[in-house]
Amino acid sequence: MNTLPDFDIRDRLPRWIGTALLGSTALLSACGGGGGASTEAADDGSMPAQATARFTSSQDAATALVRNAEQHTRNLQLASGLAGAAAPKLASAAPMRPLGQVALRHALAVQSLSAELCAAGTATIDVADSLLDRFVKDPNALLQAGDTLAFSATACTVKAAVDLGDVALGDFGVGAVIDGRFTLKVLQRSGSDLLLELTYAAFSWQPVGQAAYPALDATIRFGTQAGQAVFSLDVTGIRFLSTPEVIATSQQIQVSSGSLRGRVPASAGTGHADYGYKGWIYATSSGRADAGTVTLSGAGTDQASIVASASGYQVSISSGGSTRQYSVAR
Repeated sequence: MNTLPDFDIRDRLPRWIGTALLGSTALLSACGGGGGASTEAADDGSMPAQATARFTSSQDAATALVRNAEQHTRNLQLASGLAGAAAPKLASAAPMRPLGQVALRHALAVQSLSAELCAAGTATIDVADSLLDRFVKDPNALLQAGDTLAFSATACTVKAAVDLGDVALGDFGVGAVIDGRFTLKVLQRSGSDLLLELTYAAFSWQPVGQAAYPALDATIRFGTQAGQAVFSLDVTGIRFLSTPEVIATSQQIQVSSGSLRGRVPASAGTGHADYGYKGWIYATSSGRADAGTVTLSGAGTDQASIVASASGYQVSISSGGSTRQYSVAR
């Protein structure tokens, strides 16, 4: 992900918020790095619970799969920015720290964060009065199921990380422009289980030196449930199955690892495939990759693989019990 200077909203909010989030998110350290987390079981009605693709073996199919994999590179960059929330800064679990003699004051529910987060534009944090009241009455209280914290940005040119305590609301890069609303909600808290949801509404992002992503709605669920790490990120037509490991500049996007489920192009088959990226290096100027692999898993034994190099792509498609090889030009 992009590296940002740290700004902790705990410096501006009543200190209970940061401390409560510390106790909540310390449990999530297993969610921060890629394929180790299990995916959220819930299905949105349009996304299958597992890969269903049946591939077609042809030169046109190979070309379509390559172009589709290229297009998903920017989707992985988007997911990497959105999923900054699922990579807590803490490396190990930490206990709740009582506030002791810290004096709590009843702050305004909506506070400006523009000076700290934005070189231009505006940003605010919105905390319900009832949530503030609970912690004013009991400094040792915890965030509970149903609790919500909200953040809004309007044409904010990022100059610092967007964090709520130890939960990042995203990792978008200094100089990027963000606009929209983020809501963090505690879905479940029971024993050692903690499930959080981060919702982006009408959110748009323009990375430095790149075209802006269209405004979108997205939902991330992450945490621990029944003792297992949980991670899922849904945007329209795509489910990200792990937190992508992406480093992006204005010249290239490097995907160390990333996985998503999406529909294969009609000329390449039917259904949804699971796309797994490794060492994928993509030039933003050409829209082409010159290193790395993408493995597409479908139903049963159906599978396709794409190997990128400076001279082009080698594609292998296995379907119906046979495997065929194709070359696709950059």
